[in-house]
Amino acid sequence: MRLEPVLDDDPREILRGLRGALHGAGPALGLGLVHDLPAEVHAGTAVVITTSGSTGVPKSVVLSRDALTASALAVSGRIGDGAWLLALPVSYVAGMQVLVRSIVAGREPAWLTGAFTPQAFSATALKMVSTDHGSRIPTYTSLVPAQLSKLLDAAAHDSTVLAALRSFETILVGGQAIAAVTLERAEAAGVRVVRTYGSTETSGGCVYDGRPL
Repeated sequence: MRLEPVLDDDPREILRGLRGALHGAGPALGLGLVHDLPAEVHAGTAVVITTSGSTGVPKSVVLSRDALTASALAVSGRIGDGAWLLALPVSYVAGMQVLVRSIVAGREPAWLTGAFTPQAFSATALKMVSTDHGSRIPTYTSLVPAQLSKLLDAAAHDSTVLAALRSFETILVGGQAIAAVTLERAEAAGVRVVRTYGSTETSGGCVYDGRPL
């Protein structure tokens, strides 16, 4: 199978490529690559993606169509189906999986344009609110602790940011340990947070609030 390196972090281009890779109709994608890779990978590969390097030198990890799809289905089985907002870099597994979950759910994701700010996040989140046959479509997003803290700081004096945070059925928070005080602030504000733990090798989060998927 051909491997196609993706040099542009444009979510629209990566979403198109992921659709083809997951359905077996297109080449595997190379995301965030830090060194040369062969032009061919084994059949069934969807993505070769670089780790964050949090425990050492970043590595390139091969993820199959089956692994990514199984992860997305396990997440929906735990927290439910709906529409996703991409607020993380798509060249790393947590951001990329937001797009995979959207593809598996059959819904177009939303994403931020430009820098991450509470105002940009809120505007995009509130535009996602919609219904299907009279029932509200649940919305989800994935953040790192620093992003959540920044949003909670803004929500303390901006009702629009608070409304945006409260609009999500679930906000996944991972990438590093989240401080207890941040969780307490989120709960007090009525924001539904689920702590996630995982790695690139596990296709992202595989333990939610201490319980394995």
